[in-house]
Amino acid sequence: APFSTMGRRSSSNVPAQSLVLLNDPLVREMCRLWADREMKTMGNESARVSRMALAAYGREASTAEVEVLSRFLLDQAAAGAPEAERLTALAHALVNTREFIFLR
Repeated sequence: APFSTMGRRSSSNVPAQSLVLLNDPLVREMCRLWADREMKTMGNESARVSRMALAAYGREASTAEVEVLSRFLLDQAAAGAPEAERLTALAHALVNTREFIFLR
């Protein structure tokens, strides 16, 4: 019932929520703006990855997570994507993770 109250949100698999995060123009624009902001900061790609993960998850990324995310950016670069597009794709990937969507 949409009007009932809940003390705690239960986990559910709602495809509409994931589809909105993947396809909604507002989400894509916010990811682009996040990438633009990140491009203006100093530091190498690893530092950017770490800052973006911290912003998305509210915690420091593990070494393994930084490696995976950096590899993602390298794959984007190998495909010929410009830096802005690579960071936008990373931001979009981060907001589509389970940890970003659900509170612990």
